[in-house]
Amino acid sequence: MRCMHRRMLRSIGLVALSALWWIALSCAAPREYSYLDTRSVMAARQKALAGDTCVAPAVRELVREAEGLLGRTFPVVTEKRTLPPSGDPHDYYSLSPYWWPDSTKEDGLPYIRRDGRVNPERETITDRANLRRVYAAVETFTLAYAFTDDERYAGAAMNLLRRWFLDPATRMNPGLTYAQIVRGNTKPRGAGIIEGRGMIILASSLELLARSPQCTPEDRKGLLDWFRSYLQWLNESPQGKAEIDAPNNHGSWYDAQRATIALALGDTQTVRRIVDDAFALRIASQIEPDGRMPRELQRTRALHYSTFNLMALFALATVAERVNVDLWTKTTPDGRGIRKALDWLLPYATGAVQWPYEQITEYEPDFLYELLLRASIVYKDSSYRRQAENLRGIDRTTHRGILLQQASQQ
Repeated sequence: MRCMHRRMLRSIGLVALSALWWIALSCAAPREYSYLDTRSVMAARQKALAGDTCVAPAVRELVREAEGLLGRTFPVVTEKRTLPPSGDPHDYYSLSPYWWPDSTKEDGLPYIRRDGRVNPERETITDRANLRRVYAAVETFTLAYAFTDDERYAGAAMNLLRRWFLDPATRMNPGLTYAQIVRGNTKPRGAGIIEGRGMIILASSLELLARSPQCTPEDRKGLLDWFRSYLQWLNESPQGKAEIDAPNNHGSWYDAQRATIALALGDTQTVRRIVDDAFALRIASQIEPDGRMPRELQRTRALHYSTFNLMALFALATVAERVNVDLWTKTTPDGRGIRKALDWLLPYATGAVQWPYEQITEYEPDFLYELLLRASIVYKDSSYRRQAENLRGIDRTTHRGILLQQASQQ
């Protein structure tokens, strides 16, 4: 027990150092990325160029954030102090958040699960936090470039992408074999693939960066080759084969990644196959006729995870549009569908009705804001937008969702 006690104290000390480093790097956590619809962004760009006052404050806030990130150092995957089981610093490595030392064992192994309660030991391995910052920064720089044509932002986005995915000295290997490791458990775990969901942002950003001279043909080819290898890993690795059967948000985000990357690669046949299959695998199987998602309701953060799964389904439906597949309105004969899930969740998420399931942490309505803006467009129902504008803690004049969720030409 003394040995485990010393290890935990050491972990807590490392967490404290990690927290101080994080505060020095950024005053606020990265925004919660979900997906990037390039056609919607370009529609917002046209509004901004036309002087639309509804999007102007959000553009100014975006530029302010991008300026704050210019010149900032973003650590790469090879800079971690703790190596993954492979011993290769190029392999992404993280610990599963809800697993803790077993207090009944002297060495604490194997770890045991406490759903919804994050073990701070996770922060002693920095790849997760560093990659999250890359996802968020690339999104910010790419959008700032899209709205201003300022090549500094495109250059900053490309520098990050080169360091993380192209430079032989610092690149990340294309796979998440050692993501969300559980100490004491040597079995491959597909759950860590959820930490790659920001790859959706990176793959989509390439479409917006393509018109910049900062994104050279060599850069684009190298990045697409990386994503091609990553997609192959998703499809063929033991972790990927396990995640395809995940009956909850993990399966939804797995498909959202695969479909978005296949779209970036120009493989529309694969995109169509994934989104066609997703209706049965992710929508009809996860959503009840009344709109409940039972797998998410089993969690200790049930409201959060219900919204989180909807984010993935919205991402899938958005990609499906690009290959002329409609997942927005498709329903089973007994009424299961994306809109039914949103409508069931909405009164609880807005606070109009008390949530009857577990939610052990505070619910962040920011998760919901962009979903409602998108729903108002795809369902041509302004009531969703009105409810979005009434969410607490949301600045509806500067929120980035205003720039990401605009009606676009089909």
